[in-house]
Amino acid sequence: MLGLDDVVRLRTLCDTLLDIMGDRMRVDNRMKALKREGRLTDDIKDELKEILKILKQRENRIRRMIKRIIKDVPLYREWLSRVRGVGEVSVGILIAYTYRIKPFEDIRRFPTVSKYWMYCGWGVDPATGRAVRKTRGQKLKFRPTLKWITHVMAENMIMQRSRYRAIYLHYKDYYRQRGVENPTDMHIHLMARRKLITKFLQHFYMLWHLMCGYSFREPYVYEYKGHSGAFIPPLVDDEDRVIFCEGKYCDVCPMRKHCDANYVFMILKKYEDS
Repeated sequence: MLGLDDVVRLRTLCDTLLDIMGDRMRVDNRMKALKREGRLTDDIKDELKEILKILKQRENRIRRMIKRIIKDVPLYREWLSRVRGVGEVSVGILIAYTYRIKPFEDIRRFPTVSKYWMYCGWGVDPATGRAVRKTRGQKLKFRPTLKWITHVMAENMIMQRSRYRAIYLHYKDYYRQRGVENPTDMHIHLMARRKLITKFLQHFYMLWHLMCGYSFREPYVYEYKGHSGAFIPPLVDDEDRVIFCEGKYCDVCPMRKHCDANYVFMILKKYEDS
């Protein structure tokens, strides 16, 4: 989708944006702390507000530069631009950190979607059977930036009532009925949101391969465990269209035999007014 020069430029812009966002939040927190302590004089307040204004202007300028790169990427132009809650900057960060620069590699560096989930922070540690997380003294097994941005995207899709929200609501009901021991509303929310994120990343992984003409393997549960459950295909929020591909890639997509449009429509109809 992007050449090496474009990826280096995009990664540089994303790194700079995240640095400036961090600086802006630190200045804002410092001003709040001074106010709580009663040491925020008018002079200091004016100076910090001027710094915040400058940082916000630079942040907005970099956001515009990222948007100019992303708007022409097929994955965004054809699919993600039609999903509510997913913006150019979020997509830019997701794409920028999916690439490896040295040696230059794209999505194909992840042979399976589970490897990509692990890299984004939503995989399962095979040693513990639990979600991957930071552990003192051990090398990170995922990229925290991608875990953060996919969390933000999922919350936005839920709040802006994207069709992906139906997946979240479906799994909320599933976990309530499954009988988790002493579940709290927050526990159920986090489990359902995790399912939404992994489904979205699966679609992202799948469509990147298909749009670039790459082949990819079925998920582990289908390929090795004989899972027979219906596969939810990529969704869009168009008024006259629900499923993105609508047979466009069926000739080359290994998930075609598991794809069930009726299952998708059933879930959407059940939760459309929720």
